[in-house]
Amino acid sequence: MTFKGESENGEPVLLKKVFAGQIENEVTMPVRHPGLVPVHDIIRSENEVFLVQSFRTGKNLRELTSVHRKRLPLTESQLLSVFTQVIEALQTMHTSGWMHGDIKPGNIIVDVGKQDVPVSVVDFGKASPFGAFNSGDDSFSLVYSAPELVLREYDLAGPSADFYALGITLYE
Repeated sequence: MTFKGESENGEPVLLKKVFAGQIENEVTMPVRHPGLVPVHDIIRSENEVFLVQSFRTGKNLRELTSVHRKRLPLTESQLLSVFTQVIEALQTMHTSGWMHGDIKPGNIIVDVGKQDVPVSVVDFGKASPFGAFNSGDDSFSLVYSAPELVLREYDLAGPSADFYALGITLYE
């Protein structure tokens, strides 16, 4: 569950309700890139935990394909730009020894209203250093999951798992 809010200095932020187990990787991931949406703060109450992140305009690829009946409102060159930006963001993560772990259309935000079609990769609840995928969490998106994740060969998980999921996303 997400909510749009405003920071103390008036900037728009996204408040994302999470389970306590999702916090560690989203907050501790040391990777920074313009296409990766960082966590700025954590708000805790007795029963709820929210992550405060930069607000990004646009829609995720899942929403765009649903609204436009499987046909994205992007030209071929814009679509190439979208996936190039995702690859660059993932490459930054991978160079730092981290994998996203949950690449899928719902975790790629695209702002089709802007000329350069900026892209943001979101939801780092499954992000982990290579070989340290959370083996106790089997709630991954099966359709987009690489064979090593489905077979629970977590020590083999790395960049290829993210690119496998990105390939399925591109195919759709």
